[in-house]
Amino acid sequence: MLEYSRQDLDVLRNNLIKKRMSFKVVYKRAEVTYIRNGKEVAKLKGINRFGISKDALSLFSNVKKSITKFITKEINNLEEIPNIYPSKYSNSYLYDDLPDGEEFYLVDVKHCYWRIAFLKGYIDKSLYESVIEHQDPAFKLWRNMSLSCIIAGKKVQIFKNGKEYPAIEEDTTLYKQIYSNIRFTAWNIFGRICDKIGKDCVIGYNTDGIMVFKSDVPTVTSTLARNKLQYTIKKCFKHSHNEYITEKGKIYKV
Repeated sequence: MLEYSRQDLDVLRNNLIKKRMSFKVVYKRAEVTYIRNGKEVAKLKGINRFGISKDALSLFSNVKKSITKFITKEINNLEEIPNIYPSKYSNSYLYDDLPDGEEFYLVDVKHCYWRIAFLKGYIDKSLYESVIEHQDPAFKLWRNMSLSCIIAGKKVQIFKNGKEYPAIEEDTTLYKQIYSNIRFTAWNIFGRICDKIGKDCVIGYNTDGIMVFKSDVPTVTSTLARNKLQYTIKKCFKHSHNEYITEKGKIYKV
């Protein structure tokens, strides 16, 4: 299959139309593929701009297949998790009042979204474990991308004898619900922990970690354990008004 620039693909399409050819143009994420007589004949050059490996592309496909299988099986019982809490919370007033060097703890959930997707049955055990055990560090990014990519619908433009017909677009409503369920589950867990401790006593949380003082660490870990989430605990210290430093000397933004 030949690869073309976007401009050259436009030329190809115009030529096929002039010759009254029948063909399809398939759009998915950044991909553009031309199909004639059931065969892929041309595609957009340079779509792999993130350097995604073949293993990662295979992962994207397997995740979509696994979630499709779940949706097909549970179509009449598909839950809808409400969005009760925001994805992030930051108590800048509390942090500003802390003296430099003040100790606190970051409780970080391991592979948060991926774990939730497994616990809810969206991905099966073998797929879950194969990704967790993968040695390539880049797979941490790919596994998160594989979940977000399920909402990318396919669009197909159809040309018959050079005449263009209305495009057909994939309905991704249920996939969007699945992805929302994953995110909202994580956000709601941290939001509830924050409410339980008291928002005035929590430094902040993001999509997969929460920063609290030592006395509140057991509340966080017991809640995560009840939700079958795995975690790590890191001792941190205030470094500046918007930074903290870990025991290993790494500096991060709050």
